[in-house]
Amino acid sequence: MDTIKSIQLGALERKRDNRDIKLEKLNEIGAVYVPVEIPDVFLPEYKIPYYWQRKTPTCGAHAGSYLKTIQENIENGLDNKFSPRFLWRMIKNIDGYSLDIGTDMRSIFKALKSNGICDDNLLPNNTELSLEDYSAPKLNNEMFDNAQNRIIKSYAFLTDLSFENIKKSIYQNKAVLLLIKVDEGFFNTDTPIFKEKKSGHFVLAWGYDKDYIYIYDSTDNIQIKKINKIYNNFIIEAGTAVDLNNNVIEMLIKQKNLLQMLIELYKKLLSLKVAT
Repeated sequence: MDTIKSIQLGALERKRDNRDIKLEKLNEIGAVYVPVEIPDVFLPEYKIPYYWQRKTPTCGAHAGSYLKTIQENIENGLDNKFSPRFLWRMIKNIDGYSLDIGTDMRSIFKALKSNGICDDNLLPNNTELSLEDYSAPKLNNEMFDNAQNRIIKSYAFLTDLSFENIKKSIYQNKAVLLLIKVDEGFFNTDTPIFKEKKSGHFVLAWGYDKDYIYIYDSTDNIQIKKINKIYNNFIIEAGTAVDLNNNVIEMLIKQKNLLQMLIELYKKLLSLKVAT
Protein backbone atom coordinates (compact mmCIF):
# COMPACT_ATOMS: atom_id res chain seq x y z
CA MET A 1 0.00 0.00 0.00
CA ASP A 2 1.19 3.52 -0.79
CA THR A 3 1.17 5.11 2.66
CA ILE A 4 1.33 8.64 1.31
CA LYS A 5 -1.76 8.19 -0.86
CA SER A 6 -3.69 6.55 1.97
CA ILE A 7 -2.93 9.40 4.40
CA GLN A 8 -3.39 12.30 1.94
CA LEU A 9 -0.72 14.75 2.99
CA GLY A 10 -1.47 18.39 2.29
CA ALA A 11 1.50 20.75 2.54
CA LEU A 12 2.04 23.17 -0.35
CA GLU A 13 4.96 25.51 -0.87
CA ARG A 14 3.85 29.09 -0.45
CA LYS A 15 4.14 31.58 -3.30
CA ARG A 16 6.87 34.08 -2.50
CA ASP A 17 5.67 37.49 -1.37
CA ASN A 18 7.82 40.58 -0.95
CA ARG A 19 5.90 41.39 2.23
CA ASP A 20 7.06 38.21 3.99
CA ILE A 21 9.11 38.96 7.10
CA LYS A 22 12.39 37.09 7.38
CA LEU A 23 13.45 35.92 10.82
CA GLU A 24 17.10 36.62 10.04
CA LYS A 25 16.22 40.26 9.33
CA LEU A 26 14.49 40.54 12.71
CA ASN A 27 17.60 39.16 14.37
CA GLU A 28 19.74 41.65 12.46
CA ILE A 29 17.79 44.68 13.69
CA GLY A 30 17.40 43.29 17.19
CA ALA A 31 13.60 43.03 17.02
CA VAL A 32 13.63 39.57 18.63
CA TYR A 33 15.91 37.94 21.17
CA VAL A 34 19.05 36.40 19.66
CA PRO A 35 20.97 34.06 21.98
CA VAL A 36 24.74 34.39 21.78
CA GLU A 37 25.10 30.66 22.36
CA ILE A 38 22.55 27.88 22.32
CA PRO A 39 22.81 24.66 24.35
CA ASP A 40 23.89 21.46 22.62
CA VAL A 41 20.62 19.82 23.65
CA PHE A 42 17.21 21.48 24.01
CA LEU A 43 14.42 19.01 24.83
CA PRO A 44 11.85 20.73 27.05
CA GLU A 45 9.13 18.71 28.77
CA TYR A 46 5.78 19.80 27.40
CA LYS A 47 2.32 18.46 28.17
CA ILE A 48 1.07 18.00 24.63
CA PRO A 49 -2.17 16.23 23.62
CA TYR A 50 -2.04 14.13 20.48
CA TYR A 51 -3.47 15.59 17.28
CA TRP A 52 -4.31 13.00 14.60
CA GLN A 53 -5.28 13.94 11.07
CA ARG A 54 -6.18 10.39 9.98
CA LYS A 55 -6.70 10.41 6.19
CA THR A 56 -7.41 14.12 5.81
CA PRO A 57 -4.94 16.51 4.10
CA THR A 58 -5.07 18.78 7.16
CA CYS A 59 -1.52 18.44 8.48
CA GLY A 60 -1.15 22.24 8.44
CA ALA A 61 -4.02 22.76 10.87
CA HIS A 62 -2.71 19.98 13.11
CA ALA A 63 0.84 21.36 13.10
CA GLY A 64 -0.58 24.82 13.85
CA SER A 65 -2.46 23.32 16.81
CA TYR A 66 0.80 21.90 18.15
CA LEU A 67 2.38 25.35 17.84
CA LYS A 68 -0.34 27.04 19.89
CA THR A 69 -0.29 24.24 22.47
CA ILE A 70 3.42 24.81 23.09
CA GLN A 71 2.85 28.55 23.38
CA GLU A 72 0.13 27.97 25.97
CA ASN A 73 2.42 25.58 27.86
CA ILE A 74 5.14 28.21 28.02
CA GLU A 75 3.12 31.39 28.50
CA ASN A 76 0.30 30.22 30.74
CA GLY A 77 1.32 26.80 32.02
CA LEU A 78 -1.77 25.30 30.38
CA ASP A 79 -2.15 22.03 28.51
CA ASN A 80 -5.37 22.86 26.64
CA LYS A 81 -6.30 20.79 23.63
CA PHE A 82 -7.20 22.97 20.66
CA SER A 83 -9.35 22.38 17.61
CA PRO A 84 -7.47 21.70 14.35
CA ARG A 85 -10.90 21.57 12.72
CA PHE A 86 -11.58 25.21 13.67
CA LEU A 87 -8.15 26.27 12.43
CA TRP A 88 -8.62 24.32 9.19
CA ARG A 89 -11.90 26.14 8.57
CA MET A 90 -10.20 29.52 9.11
CA ILE A 91 -7.35 28.50 6.80
CA LYS A 92 -9.73 27.49 4.03
CA ASN A 93 -11.46 30.87 4.29
CA ILE A 94 -8.29 32.54 3.03
CA ASP A 95 -5.96 30.18 1.15
CA GLY A 96 -7.81 29.73 -2.17
CA TYR A 97 -6.85 26.04 -2.55
CA SER A 98 -9.26 23.17 -3.02
CA LEU A 99 -9.91 21.06 0.08
CA ASP A 100 -8.15 17.95 -1.15
CA ILE A 101 -4.70 19.47 -1.77
CA GLY A 102 -4.12 21.08 1.62
CA THR A 103 -2.69 24.53 2.28
CA ASP A 104 0.51 26.57 2.57
CA MET A 105 2.49 27.86 5.54
CA ARG A 106 1.58 31.51 5.12
CA SER A 107 -2.13 30.68 5.27
CA ILE A 108 -1.66 28.76 8.53
CA PHE A 109 0.06 31.73 10.15
CA LYS A 110 -2.44 34.23 8.72
CA ALA A 111 -5.34 32.23 10.15
CA LEU A 112 -3.65 32.06 13.56
CA LYS A 113 -2.97 35.79 13.44
CA SER A 114 -6.48 36.77 12.36
CA ASN A 115 -8.69 34.24 14.12
CA GLY A 116 -6.61 32.14 16.51
CA ILE A 117 -7.82 28.69 17.50
CA CYS A 118 -10.57 27.60 19.87
CA ASP A 119 -10.61 24.81 22.45
CA ASP A 120 -11.26 21.32 21.13
CA ASN A 121 -14.25 20.80 23.42
CA LEU A 122 -16.04 23.61 21.56
CA LEU A 123 -15.39 22.00 18.15
CA PRO A 124 -14.10 18.43 18.53
CA ASN A 125 -11.55 17.31 15.96
CA ASN A 126 -13.56 14.50 14.38
CA THR A 127 -11.32 13.41 11.49
CA GLU A 128 -13.54 10.38 10.83
CA LEU A 129 -15.92 12.70 8.98
CA SER A 130 -15.72 13.11 5.23
CA LEU A 131 -13.38 15.92 4.24
CA GLU A 132 -16.34 17.99 3.05
CA ASP A 133 -18.17 17.63 6.37
CA TYR A 134 -15.00 18.14 8.41
CA SER A 135 -14.36 21.37 6.51
CA ALA A 136 -17.85 22.81 6.98
CA PRO A 137 -18.59 22.85 10.71
CA LYS A 138 -21.27 25.02 12.25
CA LEU A 139 -19.45 27.84 14.01
CA ASN A 140 -20.75 30.11 16.77
CA ASN A 141 -19.73 33.21 18.69
CA GLU A 142 -18.43 31.19 21.63
CA MET A 143 -15.86 29.53 19.37
CA PHE A 144 -14.72 32.82 17.86
CA ASP A 145 -14.52 34.55 21.24
CA ASN A 146 -12.53 31.66 22.70
CA ALA A 147 -10.20 31.55 19.67
CA GLN A 148 -9.39 35.25 19.94
CA ASN A 149 -7.54 34.49 23.17
CA ARG A 150 -5.15 32.29 21.17
CA ILE A 151 -4.06 34.49 18.29
CA ILE A 152 -0.41 35.06 17.38
CA LYS A 153 0.95 38.59 17.05
CA SER A 154 2.98 38.04 13.89
CA TYR A 155 5.14 35.49 12.08
CA ALA A 156 8.39 35.24 10.14
CA PHE A 157 10.02 32.78 7.75
CA LEU A 158 13.54 31.39 7.88
CA THR A 159 15.70 31.92 4.82
CA ASP A 160 18.61 29.91 6.23
CA LEU A 161 17.38 26.31 6.53
CA SER A 162 20.66 24.88 7.77
CA PHE A 163 20.57 22.43 10.67
CA GLU A 164 22.29 24.94 12.96
CA ASN A 165 19.97 27.82 12.09
CA ILE A 166 16.83 25.73 12.60
CA LYS A 167 18.20 24.66 16.00
CA LYS A 168 18.80 28.31 16.85
CA SER A 169 15.23 29.20 15.90
CA ILE A 170 13.81 26.32 17.95
CA TYR A 171 15.72 27.51 21.01
CA GLN A 172 14.80 31.13 20.41
CA ASN A 173 11.15 30.73 19.38
CA LYS A 174 10.33 27.31 20.94
CA ALA A 175 7.98 26.17 18.16
CA VAL A 176 8.96 26.15 14.47
CA LEU A 177 6.64 25.05 11.70
CA LEU A 178 8.39 22.92 9.07
CA LEU A 179 7.35 21.92 5.57
CA ILE A 180 9.18 18.70 4.81
CA LYS A 181 9.15 16.48 1.75
CA VAL A 182 8.60 12.84 2.69
CA ASP A 183 8.25 9.38 1.21
CA GLU A 184 7.15 6.03 2.68
CA GLY A 185 10.15 5.93 5.04
CA PHE A 186 8.66 8.71 7.15
CA PHE A 187 5.79 6.69 8.62
CA ASN A 188 5.44 4.28 11.55
CA THR A 189 8.87 5.02 12.98
CA ASP A 190 10.27 7.61 15.38
CA THR A 191 13.42 8.00 13.25
CA PRO A 192 12.22 8.53 9.66
CA ILE A 193 14.33 7.75 6.60
CA PHE A 194 14.12 10.11 3.62
CA LYS A 195 14.93 8.96 0.08
CA GLU A 196 12.63 10.87 -2.30
CA LYS A 197 10.96 14.27 -2.06
CA LYS A 198 7.54 12.83 -2.84
CA SER A 199 4.95 14.76 -0.89
CA GLY A 200 4.79 17.88 1.27
CA HIS A 201 3.93 17.54 4.95
CA PHE A 202 3.71 20.01 7.86
CA VAL A 203 5.20 19.12 11.23
CA LEU A 204 6.10 21.15 14.32
CA ALA A 205 9.73 21.27 15.48
CA TRP A 206 10.14 21.77 19.24
CA GLY A 207 13.56 20.42 20.30
CA TYR A 208 16.96 19.20 19.17
CA ASP A 209 20.18 17.47 20.11
CA LYS A 210 23.52 17.36 18.31
CA ASP A 211 22.21 15.11 15.52
CA TYR A 212 18.43 15.41 15.43
CA ILE A 213 15.56 17.88 15.21
CA TYR A 214 12.58 16.64 17.25
CA ILE A 215 9.11 17.09 15.79
CA TYR A 216 5.45 16.53 16.61
CA ASP A 217 3.69 14.64 13.82
CA SER A 218 -0.02 13.97 13.19
CA THR A 219 0.03 11.16 10.61
CA ASP A 220 0.28 7.97 12.69
CA ASN A 221 0.39 6.77 16.29
CA ILE A 222 3.97 7.94 16.82
CA GLN A 223 3.61 11.53 17.93
CA ILE A 224 7.27 12.39 18.62
CA LYS A 225 9.71 11.80 15.80
CA LYS A 226 13.21 13.06 15.10
CA ILE A 227 14.83 14.08 11.84
CA ASN A 228 18.52 13.29 11.45
CA LYS A 229 20.65 16.21 10.29
CA ILE A 230 21.76 14.16 7.28
CA TYR A 231 18.23 14.67 5.90
CA ASN A 232 18.19 18.42 6.43
CA ASN A 233 17.77 19.08 2.70
CA PHE A 234 14.28 17.53 2.96
CA ILE A 235 13.21 20.57 4.98
CA ILE A 236 11.75 22.90 2.35
CA GLU A 237 10.32 25.78 4.42
CA ALA A 238 10.35 26.91 8.04
CA GLY A 239 8.47 29.63 9.89
CA THR A 240 7.61 30.66 13.42
CA ALA A 241 5.38 32.94 15.44
CA VAL A 242 7.08 36.12 16.66
CA ASP A 243 6.09 38.87 19.06
CA LEU A 244 6.33 42.08 17.03
CA ASN A 245 4.58 45.40 17.43
CA ASN A 246 2.93 47.07 14.45
CA ASN A 247 5.65 49.73 14.15
CA VAL A 248 8.32 47.12 13.47
CA ILE A 249 6.10 45.32 10.96
CA GLU A 250 5.28 48.56 9.11
CA MET A 251 8.97 49.54 9.03
CA LEU A 252 9.97 46.18 7.53
CA ILE A 253 7.22 46.32 4.91
CA LYS A 254 8.23 49.87 3.92
CA GLN A 255 11.85 48.74 3.57
CA LYS A 256 10.77 45.82 1.36
CA ASN A 257 8.56 48.05 -0.79
CA LEU A 258 11.35 50.58 -1.22
CA LEU A 259 13.79 47.85 -2.19
CA GLN A 260 11.32 46.50 -4.74
CA MET A 261 10.85 49.98 -6.22
CA LEU A 262 14.61 50.39 -6.55
CA ILE A 263 14.89 47.01 -8.27
CA GLU A 264 12.16 47.95 -10.76
CA LEU A 265 13.83 51.31 -11.40
CA TYR A 266 17.16 49.60 -11.99
CA LYS A 267 15.54 47.23 -14.49
CA LYS A 268 14.05 50.19 -16.39
CA LEU A 269 17.42 51.94 -16.50
CA LEU A 270 19.05 48.77 -17.84
CA SER A 271 16.40 48.45 -20.55
CA LEU A 272 16.93 52.10 -21.58
CA LYS A 273 20.67 51.53 -21.76
CA VAL A 274 20.22 48.48 -23.96
CA ALA A 275 17.79 50.38 -26.20
CA THR A 276 20.27 53.20 -26.83
